[in-house]
Amino acid sequence: MRRSFVVPWAVLALAVVAAGASTSCGPSTTPPRPPDPAPLTAQERARALDELARARTAGDASAAAAVNGRLARDARLRARRVLDYWLARRDPESGLWAHSEGRPRWVPQNTGADLWPHLLSAARELAPEHALAVASALARERALCGALPCTVLLSPPRAVLRSPMPVRLSRAAEYAADGLLPPSERYGRGPWFDRLVEVANALVAEIGPRAATGDSETDGNLLQALARLAHATRDDRIVAAAERMADRYLLEWIPAAGGLPPREWDFDRGAPSVPDFRFRDHGAEIVPGLAEVYVAERALGRPAAARHRDPLRRLLARALAVERAPDGLWRDKVDLSTGAAAGGVVDTWGYLLAAYVMTDLADGTRDWGPTVSEMVAAAASRAGYAWEGSNPDGPADAIESMLLLLPFSPSPAGEAFVDAELPAIFALQDGDGSAGAGYLDGNVIRTALLYAGWKSAGVAPRPPREDLALGAERSPDGPGITLHFAAHSPWSGRLVFDSPRHRLHWSMPFDYPRRNAQPEWFAIESEARYRVRDLDSGVRRELAGAVLLAGLEVEIGRGGGGVRLEIRETSAP
Repeated sequence: MRRSFVVPWAVLALAVVAAGASTSCGPSTTPPRPPDPAPLTAQERARALDELARARTAGDASAAAAVNGRLARDARLRARRVLDYWLARRDPESGLWAHSEGRPRWVPQNTGADLWPHLLSAARELAPEHALAVASALARERALCGALPCTVLLSPPRAVLRSPMPVRLSRAAEYAADGLLPPSERYGRGPWFDRLVEVANALVAEIGPRAATGDSETDGNLLQALARLAHATRDDRIVAAAERMADRYLLEWIPAAGGLPPREWDFDRGAPSVPDFRFRDHGAEIVPGLAEVYVAERALGRPAAARHRDPLRRLLARALAVERAPDGLWRDKVDLSTGAAAGGVVDTWGYLLAAYVMTDLADGTRDWGPTVSEMVAAAASRAGYAWEGSNPDGPADAIESMLLLLPFSPSPAGEAFVDAELPAIFALQDGDGSAGAGYLDGNVIRTALLYAGWKSAGVAPRPPREDLALGAERSPDGPGITLHFAAHSPWSGRLVFDSPRHRLHWSMPFDYPRRNAQPEWFAIESEARYRVRDLDSGVRRELAGAVLLAGLEVEIGRGGGGVRLEIRETSAP
């Protein structure tokens, strides 16, 4: 068990006390808390980005971190308002949330996959007092549905179990990948992880000897869940199920379909039942799913890696050889026989591109590096593009695509794209906090928290408060960040740093870009050493990473104030 370290910030001479504030430990009168900050206007955001550019040009990391703190605060504030909107609409009898259309009902592939996990993250990160209520929906859904998730009619709650099995399998796989993987990625073991294992095992049991459903979306979602569970559990049944499905696609169906995965496979005819492959989501999940299985096979030393390596690389090469947009981005779908493309540019380009990064990482190669850089640049040039019209899912997926890849393919243009694209999400938000009052409101939370995590390098204040501004600027010359933390009124708590979650939560040997994961912008190793310097007082201390993971205690006195810190790794474990 990791020891807990408490480092009083006053002992480190890094406490911030406003002029005239008492430093005694006795009772004091706390001044009234100022009004909660309002979201940034478009003009305020534009000015902040101009200020950020000037700070970076001047090499002023502290000023850049301060601007990032304001931008992160704005994102968290918007996520909190979506959370508040939906907390008020929780069904009191079932504890679930209703789909936005038709009869009130919980729908696993919509409210379960696209709304609930992000309400949970918002509650845990921004309003811990509500976290238990949001998490309890999981137990209620399980009690009503059983091992496979189902639609639940509300008021009174009643499970709908009569759906055809292929439909239930599709919904369950999407719930596993989009609903249960996000909290498992962010928080590790917990009821969401246990439910993920249960749903994955139930899916494998229902599929049986066919090894796959034949639907590329369903199979791709399930493969991504199985691959990560293979790392975490080392359960031979889970690993073997993933390998059987990979065999079906890489060794049988993809070669028979001309080098690309068929969207649907007809078991009776032994041929594709749909003559195209969908590069957009709801079809393309199979490509990163197959790559994730290969990563797991290599990490676990499985013999299957040898038979899957070349077919996977041929698939990736074929996906690049089809007709694409002039800038290189994939289009909606392609004909399996001709490679001719149709439809618009896909917003989920980064989910597909991640397959190239993870394959290179698994093999220790750089074969796809230029391709990744070129496509990142192509996407970066499309700031303001109507990815899916007015649907918030489009810009949300495009932003997540870029954020997932930036740690592995750094790009100033890509960073500028994220800053420029974010208003397309926030512009959809109404005064009541919603962005359409539907289950896709979860996209606002997901994107806002991803953005805030990027702007703060994964460091978070505990306890949270809406006026807190915590931003970071990464050092260009090695592992390190500059932090700027500010509060409008007295606050005491801890600044908690991020950990190498890929290893601690999944037992992965290395990090790689994957859907529904939050990037590790500045992951602290518990056994490493870090130099912490107060940029105002000049005081320096060298601390073990375990101290940063437990949280640095900070106190801001009456009148508010700020803390400016530089943290650099001095020795690796």
